Amino acid sequence: MCSGRVGSNRDAGSREVTAANELVSDVYSCRDVCDRILNLRIATPQTVKNYAMFLQKHDYFEYAFKAYERRVAVFKWPQVFDIWDLYLAKLVKGRGGKQMERARYLFEHCLETCPAKFTKSRDLILQYAQMERALGKIDRARAISAHASEICDPKVCAVFYFEVSS
Repeated sequence: MCSGRVGSNRDAGSREVTAANELVSDVYSCRDVCDRILNLRIATPQTVKNYAMFLQKHDYFEYAFKAYERRVAVFKWPQVFDIWDLYLAKLVKGRGGKQMERARYLFEHCLETCPAKFTKSRDLILQYAQMERALGKIDRARAISAHASEICDPKVCAVFYFEVSS
């Protein structure tokens, strides 16, 4: 009776290990396929987002961030907005204070490359200022807000102007 249980537990453990190996194998296979799609430059922004979210789901955060970084250089505005938006949000949320210098650099790079006429740049500026406020960097947040007020007409977007002013 006891040996039967041990045997069945071993079998169950063996099945779990096999399933885990298959999962890891599938993650690696998926990474290989997606990396190939990215390298061939046939990926869409949605493909990049799905791939990065898949990597994050399986705790491959650095690989996900690398996927974002490699693709923001390829796509043009406004198509790249969704990639930047998701990337910056995940970086700020997932890394906390550990990666703030990296996040600052990426926000600044993103906003430098984003055409001022592109209305969604306001969302990115607000996200940047909110990150700085959350870190207690009020002066930095105010400087970002001052920059935002230069590209925003309060008659066009009063809600944005109110958010920046507060």
